[in-house]
Amino acid sequence: CPCRDGPGEFDWTPDPTAASGYRQVPFEEMPQCLNPASQLVVSCNNAPIDYATAGPDGGPYPYCLGYLYKHPARSVETTRFLRGCMDKPGGATLADMAAAQMDVRSENAARMVALLRPLLTRMLAPPQAAAPAGTTDAAPAAAATAPPAALALNGTEVAAAQMLMEWDGNLGPDSAPGAIYEVFRQKVTQRLLAALHMPTQHAIEYVGAFCEPLYKGLNSLNSHDVDAVMRLLAADEASWQAGSAEAVLMARLGGRCALVHTALAEACAELAKQYGPAPTQWKWGTLHNMCINHAFSIQKALGPLFSAPAFPCGGDIDTPCATAFNVRHPYHSSQGAVFRFVAQPSDWTKCRSCLPPGQSGQLHSPHYLDQVSDWREGRLKPVLWDRATIAQNTIAKMTFASSVLLEAPRPPARGSYPGAEKECHTRGEDDDDEQAPAATAAQAVPVASSAGATAGPAVHQPAAAAAAQEP
Repeated sequence: CPCRDGPGEFDWTPDPTAASGYRQVPFEEMPQCLNPASQLVVSCNNAPIDYATAGPDGGPYPYCLGYLYKHPARSVETTRFLRGCMDKPGGATLADMAAAQMDVRSENAARMVALLRPLLTRMLAPPQAAAPAGTTDAAPAAAATAPPAALALNGTEVAAAQMLMEWDGNLGPDSAPGAIYEVFRQKVTQRLLAALHMPTQHAIEYVGAFCEPLYKGLNSLNSHDVDAVMRLLAADEASWQAGSAEAVLMARLGGRCALVHTALAEACAELAKQYGPAPTQWKWGTLHNMCINHAFSIQKALGPLFSAPAFPCGGDIDTPCATAFNVRHPYHSSQGAVFRFVAQPSDWTKCRSCLPPGQSGQLHSPHYLDQVSDWREGRLKPVLWDRATIAQNTIAKMTFASSVLLEAPRPPARGSYPGAEKECHTRGEDDDDEQAPAATAAQAVPVASSAGATAGPAVHQPAAAAAAQEP
């Protein structure tokens, strides 16, 4: 792993003495985990270490491994879920592992709601009128905790606030508080960025779209913006040092209660405009449709023909069942698990998987979209491993023949497979260790697969042999 120059620098550190030309992290200092006491190894695209404590003697880690790690909330929730499964009599099962992939509880949502409760409780208290001139306030304690009249909530906002305060962070598709939380969270972040005088275009990129065109669907902050929001919500204004960045920022926003009140009011107004005034009718899945789009959908006329119909789904970028959305198109999700797999190494025949939207790439095939409902409901199919079982479940074969367009035939390369252009050939344990050459643009690659050809279980296919032509 090459070393980087440090935070803010994306260039690798040169080292003329190294074979690669770059300084590398010593192998023994790379992040590692061996037989952890927790009996769990969890990775959810988050940083593999705690940079503050992973160095020598518990100090800072001396190397920069990267910048685009996701927020650790998914890892925290996955660990919590699996620990609960392991503590059951008999321990965790394959079904538990499959359920972990469908977990839509947000650790970040639960943490934020815990910080919002005292602020919302204050806003729900009856507003205190000012004491008449020349009199003494008889209830100073009540006045100190009651909100100013300007922060009073209307009926819709009161109902929304009460739902948030009682919520457990579960972002299921039918969750009304989940819908309120997601829109509220966007409004809070947008308010903070506006207070920082960030241009609208930059705010969009930070909150909802990565700056690189190839990754426009990603969030530049990878959900780390929620940490900044929660730091501001957690600290009482009186505890901030005069002139500090936090004090200046919150002064612009009018304080924590004003920030929460404004964001909640904006969220309720947006939801009421689209889905009616009753918060109980707002559903996260109504806003959060999963769109499994074909690459051809970049042309709008082809999208409806090749893409799967959208459907309500739960979760967000912070949940183990990750279904992030881009605020350029709120709150529709086009990101999710492209393949789900649960393994039992002691018995590979018990492995299960789901490959959305289906095994076939042929639009007319009954297996083009037949795993969408499985993906949506968390159902997994058996994975077939041995050739006999695969043969028993195969109902058709698709053969891709080699073709020569402009290039003259060449002699077969050593290690190629004679006859590959006549029939699909799957490499197996009885094949030699030579790797088949990759096909050129003038060749079609034969694929030994029952893709789109199995009525039931999914089919595991090792690497397929390429055409009997040297590229």
